Amino acid sequence: FENSPVIGSGPFQAVEWKKGQSARLVANPDYFRGAPNLDEIIFQFYDNDDTMVQALKNGDVDYISGIPINLFKSLENQEGIETNSAPDPGFTELGFNLYEPSPEVIEEFGAPKTTTGNPALLDPKVREAINWAIDEEELTQKVLQGEGIPGSTLVPPILAKYHLKLDESEIQGFDIQRSRELLEQAGWTDTNSDGTVDKNGEELELRLFVRSEDKDSVTEGQFIEDWFEEAGVGLETKAISDTALTDAIYAADYDMFIWGWGSDADPDFILSVLTCEQFMGWSDTFWCNEDYSRMYQEQKEQLDIDERAATVKEMQRIAYEDNPYIIFYYDNQTEAWRTDKFEGWLKTPTTADPGQIAYTFSNEGYLNLRPLSTGDAPDEGGGTSPLVYIGLALVGAAIVAVVIVLVRRRSAEDRA
Repeated sequence: FENSPVIGSGPFQAVEWKKGQSARLVANPDYFRGAPNLDEIIFQFYDNDDTMVQALKNGDVDYISGIPINLFKSLENQEGIETNSAPDPGFTELGFNLYEPSPEVIEEFGAPKTTTGNPALLDPKVREAINWAIDEEELTQKVLQGEGIPGSTLVPPILAKYHLKLDESEIQGFDIQRSRELLEQAGWTDTNSDGTVDKNGEELELRLFVRSEDKDSVTEGQFIEDWFEEAGVGLETKAISDTALTDAIYAADYDMFIWGWGSDADPDFILSVLTCEQFMGWSDTFWCNEDYSRMYQEQKEQLDIDERAATVKEMQRIAYEDNPYIIFYYDNQTEAWRTDKFEGWLKTPTTADPGQIAYTFSNEGYLNLRPLSTGDAPDEGGGTSPLVYIGLALVGAAIVAVVIVLVRRRSAEDRA
């Protein structure tokens, strides 16, 4: 699309963009709250997590985030480096292909004329059986090493007003026997004793796409393979690029995938991705529930916050019970920064325990950041430059400010 001139009022201005390499922002001297303490912020892009972390250790960048857990743990207690793991408004999920082609949908949305999705997944009971065959607790502990909490409903807990917290009795937990029972209720049994359930002569064989750019996604796929085998579900797992996965989703050429979402501060966007109106837009499951979509429009117009929260929670209940997504966990943001050049690294929101340095819907952290005073700065012969480098991983992320390395789930911008 055409890049028209942009008029903004923020504390920094984008002045340079080198595709796949870096982005440079300079301080806005006319910012209404006063010019920032920093002259420039450079976002350096990396396509390798190890290289990004090493850049922080070497002092080539000042801040990184979205760090894979093992690398994050390796930075803890390192001299001159601080680390932080904080709740984040996002999650990682298993998504299903629920597309049912029809002339109306094809004409209205330009949707595919065909789908390769396994029709067994159109049965909510089969999707619930799959949910019972996935151990969210173990994924949280083994993949995240505890840097997050098990997932359930669509709006992350950090958006506390709108998050639906389920009672223990409502949670579809991990129970292989329960999974087998639900499959049997749906007509899937192992009639030939080969270990895979079948129905009308067809065995339940599914395809799972994981992301080759995301090691955690690949690891999750390995866990799922083992659990599905116990439940009697055949599974072929394939790692593909984000671009290939996006193409497969819009072509309805998949059964299941592992990816994730990041929510805005308001839940409207994350709710929208499951509406009927988002076919060939944000929707990646082709799930359409008329009650859910109707309530989505209602919550947009409800001025009473409590009334709106009640509607949003009921929407989440509908989605949770129908399982277009199985949310593995709400993963923390992992971040690290050097302490030898700048001070004022501020975690926001300040009321959170803990908050985050960056990407918290606030620019306070960037405005609070300033070079160490001469007396505090290490003697490197030339003083401290008011230039911050932020390492950014090549997965697509909105620029906010400082050289940050971002390797995180896709957000709305990533799917545009």
